[in-house]
Amino acid sequence: MALDRFIQNPQKPVIVSEIEHFIRSMFGNAEKFGLNDSLKTSGEKWARLYIDIPGKSTTDCEINKRDCRWIEVYIDETEQYINIITRMQDMFTRMIADGLADKLALHWNGKLTF
Repeated sequence: MALDRFIQNPQKPVIVSEIEHFIRSMFGNAEKFGLNDSLKTSGEKWARLYIDIPGKSTTDCEINKRDCRWIEVYIDETEQYINIITRMQDMFTRMIADGLADKLALHWNGKLTF
């Protein structure tokens, strides 16, 4: 089951490049954590970042055929919100996503809702 963590009403402007830099500095080396480049295409009002976490998930991910851990971060510069999502993930991945959401909400001074 997916879990969304929304950061809304930030006091600092939501800018994709700043959030990507913040996440890279939090997780360190991109190769270690597999932070993919943002995917902002024409017509889309948001950007998406994927963070691949090392190790196998401890839950059954056969539904989507992925056996890894990952977090998705959606950033909307127009509506000014950040969404951190885990999809069918184990407790370890959820804890990392919760920590990331807490840090982003604190840094951008926004309201964190689940």
